[in-house]
Amino acid sequence: MRLRTCRPDVAIAFTGAAIPAAPTAADGPLVTTEWPEKNLDDPKPRIIEVSVDPVLLAGRAGTVS
Repeated sequence: MRLRTCRPDVAIAFTGAAIPAAPTAADGPLVTTEWPEKNLDDPKPRIIEVSVDPVLLAGRAGTVS
């Protein structure tokens, strides 16, 4: 019986996906205020506020507890 082996590049891709990435925080905004202004007519981009501070999220409509 012959064992089947994976290609090395495929094996690396699978092992790399199994290692959780360390969370990082941005030092500031990801975009400037000019970017949304220039893209107001484009229906595809979505502006999403993300906060991990539960005090800021407490009692706000549309938040998941």
